[in-house]
Amino acid sequence: MVRTYNIGTECYALLISHTDPEFLLPVKIVILEKYTLNSKVTYKVKVKEIFESDFDYLKKHLYGFRVAFSLKNTNQNILIKVDKLETIKSMSDLLTYLNTKPFFVEDNYITLDKNGLKELYHKFLKYMINFHYKKLYDLMSRNFIANTPIFENQKDMFKKRIEKIGFGDMFQKYNLNLKL
Repeated sequence: MVRTYNIGTECYALLISHTDPEFLLPVKIVILEKYTLNSKVTYKVKVKEIFESDFDYLKKHLYGFRVAFSLKNTNQNILIKVDKLETIKSMSDLLTYLNTKPFFVEDNYITLDKNGLKELYHKFLKYMINFHYKKLYDLMSRNFIANTPIFENQKDMFKKRIEKIGFGDMFQKYNLNLKL
């Protein structure tokens, strides 16, 4: 059974950019409307709080950040146009602006509490770490350059080298298994 949220509920969401997939934006939202189509639940929401303290980083990645403003149109539109984003000088200005721009979020990006948001964030991070290490392994294991100084075409040796540079204990602590 899929968990659904009532209109007016304040909860948490992880906003994902399709144009910048490595930018994950954890936010607190309020649900304005709820729509169900088949087994998919989509919510119209507005942002109440942003859990990113680096304002410059946030502004840099909000360029081109796209969201759905309509259920009828599958296209996503830019959340904040460049000219408007350049005039925003503080986090409070950004939140004030976002309060006037409700958009749609699918239910699988929403959670009821902050711990659930952290778990969702960690799932995405684990996926991205695995993705990038796999790309690095693929790059370094090409037949033409294999067995030259820094290039290794054996998965076990590659994993040992990754752990040796200091990530092994963190991968173990957070139960991250590299899938090469």
